Amino acid sequence: MMVYDALEAVSGKKPRLIMISALDIRAPDAPFPDHYDEADRALSARIRVVHPVYYEWKYKADIKLLRRTGFEWTIIRPGGPTEEPGAGSASIGRAHLTSRVSRDDVARVLFYLLDREDASGLAIDVAGGSSDIESRLDEVIKK
Repeated sequence: MMVYDALEAVSGKKPRLIMISALDIRAPDAPFPDHYDEADRALSARIRVVHPVYYEWKYKADIKLLRRTGFEWTIIRPGGPTEEPGAGSASIGRAHLTSRVSRDDVARVLFYLLDREDASGLAIDVAGGSSDIESRLDEVIKK
């Protein structure tokens, strides 16, 4: 991955990479996460049939990043995006696939993560929900 190589080549303090992935990115043969309900499982199975190449390459990119140790990184895994105005709230952590999230709220998550060096090495799921973004991010990061 050329971006990863470029970050590793930076001399001195390296910037942290915040990468946007997607909710439900996992090995193709991995079981469903324990918190998934029937609706999540059905949607996951359907999406993987419709977009198999997308999920394959997102998974490969995530795995390559997880193996990198030459720079700090955080992965954001948002659910299905909407064009609705952001509400400043989301489900962060164990999120359900069926809860779509506003692009505005994903941008807000990114904004709050810019100065959160303590989020390095984390993959954070984000979906539509009712928790205050900044407060919930703080809880998830501190776990």
